[in-house]
Amino acid sequence: MSELFYKPRIVPDFDYLSEKEFKDTKDREIEDKEEPENPDSLDDVKDEAIRIAKEIDKIKEIINILPGNLPQTYRDALNKIQSDLLNPPPINKGGGSSDMEIESETETDTIPGPSYNGDIVIKIGDTEFDSILLFPEDNDINVKTTKVGSLILFIRKSFLKDKNDMYGNFVQKLKLMIQQYMRELLYIAKIGHFKSYLDLYVRFDTPSVEVSKDLKAAADRILKYQIDREQKTRLLNKIFNIDQTVVHLIANKVSYEQRQRYYDMEYLEAKDYIETQENDELRKLRLEYDKKYEQSMYNYYKYLTGSTILTDEILKTFLSEARGKALLNKNGIDTQKGYKEEQEKQKQVEAELKKKTEETQKKEEEKQKALLEELKGAGRDSSYSGSYGDKSGVVNSNGSAVNKSVPGSEAEPVSGSVAEKIVKMALQAWNKRGPNSGNPIKYSMKNDLRSYKIFNSNTTHSDCSAFVKGVVLEATGIDVGSNTSDQVNKNKNRQWVFNINELQPGDLIYFKALRGDKYQGHAITLNGKSYNVSHTLIYLGDKEVIECTNGANGLRKFNFTSGWHKTNYMEPRFIGAFRL
Repeated sequence: MSELFYKPRIVPDFDYLSEKEFKDTKDREIEDKEEPENPDSLDDVKDEAIRIAKEIDKIKEIINILPGNLPQTYRDALNKIQSDLLNPPPINKGGGSSDMEIESETETDTIPGPSYNGDIVIKIGDTEFDSILLFPEDNDINVKTTKVGSLILFIRKSFLKDKNDMYGNFVQKLKLMIQQYMRELLYIAKIGHFKSYLDLYVRFDTPSVEVSKDLKAAADRILKYQIDREQKTRLLNKIFNIDQTVVHLIANKVSYEQRQRYYDMEYLEAKDYIETQENDELRKLRLEYDKKYEQSMYNYYKYLTGSTILTDEILKTFLSEARGKALLNKNGIDTQKGYKEEQEKQKQVEAELKKKTEETQKKEEEKQKALLEELKGAGRDSSYSGSYGDKSGVVNSNGSAVNKSVPGSEAEPVSGSVAEKIVKMALQAWNKRGPNSGNPIKYSMKNDLRSYKIFNSNTTHSDCSAFVKGVVLEATGIDVGSNTSDQVNKNKNRQWVFNINELQPGDLIYFKALRGDKYQGHAITLNGKSYNVSHTLIYLGDKEVIECTNGANGLRKFNFTSGWHKTNYMEPRFIGAFRL
């Protein structure tokens, strides 16, 4: 058909160049004489990686518009991808560089064979011909020259380019997907008469009786889409998460490094059969790891692309759900009624729970106040031996201490046996400096922060051994030692128990460090065995202990009758306990 409309192009023949053609010819001649680009330069790869990283920043700014937990799912993955873009693995040979700022190095890596001697390679088209047979001898030929770069840097550059292409494709798909989703979501919110697009994220749970007969089909579709979207989201979280992203990043890096390793090896000079065969084996290894590298890249590409496909389905499902909500809201049906009723019930439950908690706390405070009043009226403790020289812990008839153990202490005096004093003082510490008090003490092992003066309101930090020392010193006037090893060594001659079932109230418990613990404690010898003592607690009785621990960032009280505290905390770490 096109032949019917054929029109010959009739133009005059010129035997001279126009001014523009002449200028273009000169420009090409100048370009041909320019210094060839450095093949080892990574500037273009770096610029592309930075561009993609900036695109990721833009996506992270708007990703909160996605429904459910999709924002967090993608934010974690995008952070890892961004880090991988800007911090690629180094070149193994000579250490290399860990970032994109790679200076061109004078490498001597060469591949045996013609035209690979490190000099300028002349390329004339795609096929090599004898120029004398094709052109006259006096004809000038413009030949573009290219420097041969090092093979190891070529492998690195191809790896970085492959990643840029893959990440660029992923980011572009994600960006377009979010843009399309945002446009339609905002339009649906507008025509559905919603005050904000955020109202569309509220779960639809309106009773069926509230929906008219003509709109029940729309309400049913909303419920169906909600279930479908939640199922797809769970699937996405299972197959696309930070752990899986890290797995692919590691596999990707390993395949690149394995490939780089064999390209870093040079062919031997083939003097005999053995060297020729060895060169052949090296060639096979290079091909093998080329395939593994390609497969790793392809697996990573499928992983990223698969996530965008599933995410696109989730967003389309949510938009279908949003259209149904818009239709109901436009017709006067409150799509948030069920949600509002559920929130109101939740508030009532929370209010009741808060009221019960306050009543319980008030009763506990009244109980503790009555106990303190009783202690204030107590006389001298007849069980006090006075063998430690200090009169701390001895009370006058008016209830005040003769000589407080700790300067600035705000502790109330206690009475009873030594063990009872320790327990009472520990509970007093819990009430004054525990997590529910107005001035909770925090945990720190730093010498310039930790203090045993736990009953001084100005003290902000303590640790396990300082807490035990402070409680015992306030209660009995006895200084058991500064740290866990000091306390064990200083009190070896006291009565010790090495069976956890033989503990009595007021006993001071010591733990050993387990393999894998971040803090390994201090080396001690006790009962003929060597340990690394790392922690101390106070036994309150009835399988209950109190401690100052990093795990609670302060004081913690718990029961170890059963469960994790018994099988994973107390029993495997217990060394022994001594009593005063």
